[in-house]
Amino acid sequence: CGRAPEATALASCASCLGFCSLGCHAAGPAGALGAFACLSGCGAGISVLHRRTKRGLTQWISSCNDSAWHRMSIPVTPLVERRDPTSGSVSPLWVVALGSETEPHPAVPQGVVFDWPEPVLQHREVAELARDYILWEWLQPCRPLNWLHPVFWILHLFERQLRRFADGAFGGREVPVIVPIELPAGMYQGIQTWLPDTRIMLILWLRFTDARYVTRVQVALVDGMLDQIINVVKSQCIPKDLREADPRLAEFVEPINLKFDVVLRWV
Repeated sequence: CGRAPEATALASCASCLGFCSLGCHAAGPAGALGAFACLSGCGAGISVLHRRTKRGLTQWISSCNDSAWHRMSIPVTPLVERRDPTSGSVSPLWVVALGSETEPHPAVPQGVVFDWPEPVLQHREVAELARDYILWEWLQPCRPLNWLHPVFWILHLFERQLRRFADGAFGGREVPVIVPIELPAGMYQGIQTWLPDTRIMLILWLRFTDARYVTRVQVALVDGMLDQIINVVKSQCIPKDLREADPRLAEFVEPINLKFDVVLRWV
């Protein structure tokens, strides 16, 4: 009995293939009985697919989160400044420190997490703003090109049904979804700054009991990521000679070369 829906769906598919290939669309009671069998089998197949999709949705999200977590929690690779041998100035490009690739990775990566709990999001109406932006800005109906995207029709026509489906699949509980944000090392012309390899985890906690889907937001970075970004940007913002930055320092005869490193310690 446990496999009855699958057997019914298989029989329905076989009967449909028979009707289509042989043209056996009989009229009268026989045709009605065949049509009823096909419809019942299709209904059973849809019911089975619905239950399996619910069970597999949690596993799929967990698998995606696990993959993103391992990829984004790789320890920061140490960098050293590459200086011009002729002028001694710092190049906009940094290079990997020697021996850094052979260092073992820790079993449990350390990092920093910025947390915005549910009361803060409710006060700022973040969930409502995010939903309105997706539906009425990103997928707004007045853009004809959006009509060609299936996500537009799915969210605008079946949002309530999808919400009920997800709420049933997760049992009304909060579900974390990790959104990996990866920026490769390179020169970014918009800010005229060279940035190192940057990995940020945006963690959205979702609940589908109502239209306020986002209940909590977290931003996580592996330990040392902020230190490296600050030090790389600092070396490009501070001039080699501070007398160039402030005319009040022009009376100094020798160049003023300010050197320091930023090291963050979280308590």
